[in-house]
Amino acid sequence: MNNVFSREEINSLVVSYQQGSEEALNDLFRAVNPIIEQASNELDRFVLDVTKFDCRVITKVKKLAETFSKERHDFMAAVKAVISNEKADFAKRRSRHLEEISYEFLAEPDDGEDNLGYQFADYGEDVEEEVIFQEKIALLAQGDSRKETILTQWTKGATDTSISELLAQQFGGKSDSHRKFITRFKSELRGKLDGISI
Repeated sequence: MNNVFSREEINSLVVSYQQGSEEALNDLFRAVNPIIEQASNELDRFVLDVTKFDCRVITKVKKLAETFSKERHDFMAAVKAVISNEKADFAKRRSRHLEEISYEFLAEPDDGEDNLGYQFADYGEDVEEEVIFQEKIALLAQGDSRKETILTQWTKGATDTSISELLAQQFGGKSDSHRKFITRFKSELRGKLDGISI
């Protein structure tokens, strides 16, 4: 939960905001902000601009506060569900697809003057390493697209929880069952790789 506010206090803040208190809204966002920041940090590896994610989450949390009924459910649980859904959406639809193009600046002396030119760097070795890396992932995944996704996300530093949410979005089902699948797959890999930590 939250270190500063209890569940009851947060629900009371929501009611106060619904009655017109802007200070209550500020306190609500102070309570929710660490959760949003954590999700943004996890997404930062996958998407180009997490600012859009933050804005969408803040807008949805404000709308949730306007329509929330404390008799029906817990506000923080509803906020976590909103953040989880938005995070899965951003990971799925706004993944980074960047192509690196680099060039090296060269100064060529020509008749006493510097002639400026550019030369593109050769990334042939990087491409070869990437192909070998992808082949290793394919070999470990054994044709299972879920395993391929898990391995790829692990290399990007994603947590098992965020991977399970991504798998639930891509392949359907509940994130809990995908989390169990990830745990079994991790054990399977440890047995295969014998001593290499994942």
